[in-house]
Amino acid sequence: MDDKTAKPEESESEEKKESDFDQEKEQAEVWTGKITAFVAHQLRTSAPSLPIIGGSITGGLTWLSQHDTVKAIIVGGVTFIVTGFFTYGSAWSQGFLEIARTKGKNHGKGTALSFFVWLDKRLEKIRWQLANPDGKYLIKLRDSDCRYDDIEGIEDAIFGFSTPELEEIFINLDLSQLELRSEEESKGTGDDIWDLLRRAKKRTNLRLLILAPGGRGKTTLLRHLAYNYALKQPKQNAPFLIPVFLRLRRWQEVITTTEGLDLPTLIERHLKQDISQELDLPQNWAKNHLTRQRMLVMFDGFDEVKPEYAEKVSQWIGKQWHDFRQNYFILTSRPKGYQTFSSEHKPRQKVFINEFTDKNIWDFVYKWYFWQEQETRVSRSLKAKQEAADNKAKDLINQLFALDDSGESSTLLALARNPLNLNMIVQLHRANFGSGQKLPQQRVDLFRRIFDLQLITRPQARGIDMILDNNEENHRQRVLQQLALKMGNTTTIEYSELLSSIQNFIQELGYPESTSAKDFVERLIHVSELILKKDEYYEFAHNFFQSYLIALEVKRLKQENLLKENWEQNLWYEACIMYATLLINPTDFIVYFYNQSNPKAQGLAERCYRELPVKKRRGLEFLEQKRQTSLFTQLETYLKNGQWRKADEETARLMLLIAKREDEGWLDEESINNFPCEELRTIDKLWVDNSGGKFGFSVQKKVWLDCGGVPGEYDYDVYKKFADEVGWRRGGDLLSYDQLTFLLDGSKHAHLPLKKDEEGFVRWYITFLAQRLVTCNISQI
Repeated sequence: MDDKTAKPEESESEEKKESDFDQEKEQAEVWTGKITAFVAHQLRTSAPSLPIIGGSITGGLTWLSQHDTVKAIIVGGVTFIVTGFFTYGSAWSQGFLEIARTKGKNHGKGTALSFFVWLDKRLEKIRWQLANPDGKYLIKLRDSDCRYDDIEGIEDAIFGFSTPELEEIFINLDLSQLELRSEEESKGTGDDIWDLLRRAKKRTNLRLLILAPGGRGKTTLLRHLAYNYALKQPKQNAPFLIPVFLRLRRWQEVITTTEGLDLPTLIERHLKQDISQELDLPQNWAKNHLTRQRMLVMFDGFDEVKPEYAEKVSQWIGKQWHDFRQNYFILTSRPKGYQTFSSEHKPRQKVFINEFTDKNIWDFVYKWYFWQEQETRVSRSLKAKQEAADNKAKDLINQLFALDDSGESSTLLALARNPLNLNMIVQLHRANFGSGQKLPQQRVDLFRRIFDLQLITRPQARGIDMILDNNEENHRQRVLQQLALKMGNTTTIEYSELLSSIQNFIQELGYPESTSAKDFVERLIHVSELILKKDEYYEFAHNFFQSYLIALEVKRLKQENLLKENWEQNLWYEACIMYATLLINPTDFIVYFYNQSNPKAQGLAERCYRELPVKKRRGLEFLEQKRQTSLFTQLETYLKNGQWRKADEETARLMLLIAKREDEGWLDEESINNFPCEELRTIDKLWVDNSGGKFGFSVQKKVWLDCGGVPGEYDYDVYKKFADEVGWRRGGDLLSYDQLTFLLDGSKHAHLPLKKDEEGFVRWYITFLAQRLVTCNISQI
């Protein structure tokens, strides 16, 4: 609070005190007059009847009652006593009333909350009794796992905070379309899910694929849809549909092993087992809705289907899409996981969930903090809650957007662009708020702090015995490291195997046989919440946690060879990246993968390199030299041999790798605008030098500018003219990738390179790439 604000408030407070004292003084003066008169009267009337001790006493009393000076002294004394009495009494009553008012207000709030909870339950019962079968289903769906922000990896408020309602903190995810076929569709990028549903009304049979890496919010997005449809509140004029949310991991075995299983049958099994056994829906309820084309069926997590089930599950999904094709379908998956989808019936539309923008991050942080203040500071005013939330949110935002020593954006900010990471970061920030402790900048340090909090700090604060010692060797985490390494690339484990494995690990640490593995497991599940129960199995709270623990255990055991042998498996791949950041000097480990002829191995090396702090990278000169040599060797070979198509495909792979967009499979505006100038210059120079100045990005930039293009601005007419000039169009139609000319002789000037297969991608790719070339000062010589 500033001085200008404080002074008026202090002045008002002083004036109030003076006003209160004046009132008390006036009351005292009235009563002083009454008491003085009463005393004087008593002296006058009592004097004659007093015992005669001496004549002077009676006379003295008469004199006292009549003498003005003495009378004034009496009056002053009485006034002083009476005023003190009234002042004390007034202050006492005021203090009593203030406390009573506060306590009464709190008790009133509690009573009101209890009343409205009771009222809500009564109204819910009435709604249930009056609802038709569809209404009953929607009520149960709304109250299922679609309501709260139970994000996988930090479920059940892993840090001990209140779990927010999803709609209170939901951020609209920005979706980019992967295949644009017309100018009109090219203007539709950056839509949210409700836009797509609304536009699908015109052509029905929506068959949408949503792709994104782990933690981007695929499941959260589907739960958001299910919850709003359960409330009968679709947004942006989207069609009203009956939503069904199916987790493929939950049903993969049933789909694979049940002969003749169709979608209506699976939905009805899902309703009974996952939604509510109280539902008594009419016969053929699901089939009737599908026949009437009224359903939105959401299949979540194709990438979580076991490899041995993937073929049959994808064929089954494709058949349901075809059999009930007039309904709305959504399938989610990680990009790599979707590569095993083999049905001939493919999604009609593909979108990718973009990273959180700066605004998304700020909005989420503030909403999350405001929810926590609402839930934990019930007695505070709304303004006080908003100020507290704003104060904490700003502290976190300042840490996220602070520049590092080299003047670049922090690694923490890059982590926060993933919604799952941001959720963990904000909870860790609140757990440490006010301690002066800054958040870690590296992913491995973030996980280390989370494990310390969950295995040590939180149990200590709650006075819970975690069975194993909290010593320098960190036995609690050691056991989890051993478990993670034993599980390897398997993400789930049966309870009996979990128990026996941990019992063995505990005894290996020297604990007596009486030490209960069961009790330790129970605390891992219910106190630390680092192990979760999923269906009939148990797993780590998130796959990233398992990879982190594998990396730690490999480092402790000095068994780096395990990573080199298993790196192609998903969990081991991530473990390699984290292991590299744990090493003081990771040069040898990273160079090992750069030296492999396998492009995927080189991709892993680049991921390891990019995960290192900038300062650490700059101190590893040999690694930097080896990277430059290894990264572009294959491209240079293709170009020197005149293998133009392979060189084009290798260019695309390299650019995705360098921009860390392998999962996405394409470059967006931001990744192009931030593409490293040195690497872009190297790629362009290789193309220009080996084509005699005919091919290359800088060559294309010159043609684009000659056609009237403005770097960074999309103009479809300019693009068409440019496409004609470089030979990407024929007869007014864009050519497919296979129709292009991958020859030095016979192809048009600036024909290569380009992005494979997605014509719409090329339209804006060239204009933003031209802008980056200008920024990096790269021009055709």
